[in-house]
Amino acid sequence: MEPSEKSPLLSSAINRNESELGCSSAAVSESFSSQSSRKPFHYPVGEHGHIVHDSDANMAATYSRYRYYNKLVDPSLQMLCIPDHVVPAYLSLPFFKPSAEGEQSSFVTIFAIWNTMMGTSLLSMPWAMSQAGFAGGIMLILAIGLLCLYTAYRILSSPSLTGLKGEPLEFSDVCRHFLGEWGERLAIVFSMLPLVGATVVFWVLMSTFLSNTSVFVYDHIAGIIGPDDQSASLLCAKSFSDPYEFDVSLFSNATNTTNDKILDVLESKYTMPIVLVFLMFPVINLKSPSFFFKFTSLGTISVFYLLIYIFIKSANWGVNINFVDKTNLFYTPLFKTTFPALTGVLCLSFFIHNCIISMMRNQKRPENNKRDLSIAFGLVITTYLLVGIPFYITFPMAKSCIEDNLLNNFANHDVMAFVTRIFLLVQYITLFPMITYLLRVQFMHWVYRTVYPGFKQVVTVNAVVVTMCVLFAIFLPQIGTILRQHVDIYADCLEDSAEPMLSENLNTSGWL
Repeated sequence: MEPSEKSPLLSSAINRNESELGCSSAAVSESFSSQSSRKPFHYPVGEHGHIVHDSDANMAATYSRYRYYNKLVDPSLQMLCIPDHVVPAYLSLPFFKPSAEGEQSSFVTIFAIWNTMMGTSLLSMPWAMSQAGFAGGIMLILAIGLLCLYTAYRILSSPSLTGLKGEPLEFSDVCRHFLGEWGERLAIVFSMLPLVGATVVFWVLMSTFLSNTSVFVYDHIAGIIGPDDQSASLLCAKSFSDPYEFDVSLFSNATNTTNDKILDVLESKYTMPIVLVFLMFPVINLKSPSFFFKFTSLGTISVFYLLIYIFIKSANWGVNINFVDKTNLFYTPLFKTTFPALTGVLCLSFFIHNCIISMMRNQKRPENNKRDLSIAFGLVITTYLLVGIPFYITFPMAKSCIEDNLLNNFANHDVMAFVTRIFLLVQYITLFPMITYLLRVQFMHWVYRTVYPGFKQVVTVNAVVVTMCVLFAIFLPQIGTILRQHVDIYADCLEDSAEPMLSENLNTSGWL
């Protein structure tokens, strides 16, 4: 039987009296009982429970050395006992340093920024390019994308310029530090304006998609469109005498020749904007719509499906563009004087400045912020170009027929367009509560100094926002016009009020 690691190396028969031996025995017993929880150095892993010794000579020598040291002193002292944490090498497991709570990788950060910016303006890119000309459109997308990247990076690095420590800073705090209370107020107002524009555009798009989805389903149930229907799948609103009349029901089947009352209701420009009130208003009044945060990945799926859809259509259409012959149906100039329409759309398309600090605050490697932000903006620019250029080059009608919502150019019975609308409808339904939540939180914190002052206040603010969205969806359902005019108002306010104050104070502070 192998000796115990606790047994002394020498005999305990030392010149001691009886009482000393008794005390020593009691101490040893107490010592053994206190150490009984310690597992042995070797584990009985053999076939019959016998101890299996290490095949490593160094490990065996180390174990023998531990046993020898252990027996040099009285067992009651426990000075040289094998520590609990000492185990053979084959029992050691590698433990990796866990990430700090809330930290995110560069991939997650890039993906989040790209997914956030892909929203309201994606479907307007071909139309916006048609307003600036082919070459002018490409140049403006690149130039404004890089300009917004620079300003976003300046905002991202602005908290370090304040020298303030403690709680994390937002850009409004930076403005308050450099510009005072009015600077903070202006920052909050200019942060909310893009959110207001986004809610209006989302409501218009949701109304349009919901209307045409319901018409598609009803037509197939009623048998109005048969499976062998080969009517043209492209529409041009410029052929109508009053294009405003067809903004919501644009991609229904040409005209309603059946005098169907249900179809009349579904195609009415009043129906779906009001129906959405009953669907969305209860949801946006929730205290925290965290449930919808789980569905942001649908935005990525929608974008990829839209790209696939555009590539397939472009491959079928072929190149249909002419830069020389002005009498050609597909003629388009390289540059157009109406380019400000594209600049207005792009300024909102690349706007992520009001949340960029929050999105990158939990970076695992903050030193990569500049790189990750550049990659994210590069992906956004690439996506906009991949949507705008192929559709614009291959569109088989006059370029003036391109709608500010490219799906408006496809008839209702186009199955792939129907699937695209379903994807985008679900995406916008999940995004709209988050946008209204961000808008509500910023407004409530500004006015009441709390994000949730009460149910009545929340309902009142949401009622105002929804009423505005419904009015736009009914009387001005043109997302290109909304985006352009919204940014024009935004720029005028910034130039008239913020710019002089900003320049004076930043020069005084030595920032510029």
